[in-house]
Amino acid sequence: QFNKVEMIVRIYPKVAAWNKQKMGILVQRIDHFLEAQKWQDSYLTGIDIMVNEIKKLIEENFYLATLLSLLFVFIIVLLHQRSLLKTLLSFFPLVSGIIWMLGVLKLSGRNITLYNFMATPMIIGIGIDHGIHLLDRFIAGGTGDIAETIIHTGKAITLTTITTVFGFSSLFIGHFEGFISLGFTSILGVVFCWFCALFYFPSFLKLIHGHLGSLGMERTK
Repeated sequence: QFNKVEMIVRIYPKVAAWNKQKMGILVQRIDHFLEAQKWQDSYLTGIDIMVNEIKKLIEENFYLATLLSLLFVFIIVLLHQRSLLKTLLSFFPLVSGIIWMLGVLKLSGRNITLYNFMATPMIIGIGIDHGIHLLDRFIAGGTGDIAETIIHTGKAITLTTITTVFGFSSLFIGHFEGFISLGFTSILGVVFCWFCALFYFPSFLKLIHGHLGSLGMERTK
């Protein structure tokens, strides 16, 4: 009459819950044990299991979301610049800033989490403006005077960066670690995009100024 038995087994590990590395190893061992037993309809669940699965999804979706954001922004900038090389030049400060941001996050021991993961698509939308405005101003000037470009457009870029940083700084007021991480990552990305736009990008434009014709960029008189 009773040919099926259902049981709920609770496990109380000695490993501290905050030790995510050891908890991840424990979860993997239990998963392997259940697979070896070949029990039908056996499930492993709990807060730690969910956190571990969410972490995997975040790592997978982080790259997808970043690539999609870059793709959509690239198409929009390409429609504006009407030139592939101009579009690639516009991305110089943005890509450099994101590389710096990810490098500092790695060196500081901060991993990509559910919260700071959302910062990267936002930074892509914010940081791309620097390259577009600086390049357009430099080409419109037609004289190759990079100092004029920095004085006029650089001032506006700096002001918008400061206001953006103050906006994200408000996230530090809360006590929730996720919001603090989001604010820290966003500020890093915005500041590094600004730094690369005003210090690296103008030098690069000055370097290639003599080859603007070969790059397919006409200087406006």
